[in-house]
Amino acid sequence: MKEANPIEFGNRVRERRKALGLSQKRLGELSGYSQTNIGWIEMGTMKRPQRSAAALSDVLRSPVDYLLWGIGPKEIGPAIMSNDELRENYNFLSPEDQAAISADIAQRIEAYRQKQKIV
Repeated sequence: MKEANPIEFGNRVRERRKALGLSQKRLGELSGYSQTNIGWIEMGTMKRPQRSAAALSDVLRSPVDYLLWGIGPKEIGPAIMSNDELRENYNFLSPEDQAAISADIAQRIEAYRQKQKIV
């Protein structure tokens, strides 16, 4: 497998991070890297982008091939709604659907806390 260009990889990571409205610190928290590591990645000083591509791919909602080589779609999955869009759309739902969504969010938050050991 050919090596990815660290500078181009870093540029694509930065582009996706900014498109999602994430800070370097938040991207680091979500991907398991420090803010310093994210800075190095974005500056193109990380020697082997393949090592971090999978973890960043999940958080940035971008295929690994796009992050490493710029091929394929930039984004995967549904777009993430803004807080205002969430609020507006939530209010259209029935009370039963709102309760189901609230329960799902609570469950996901608990799972995240357990994963991060933030209990």
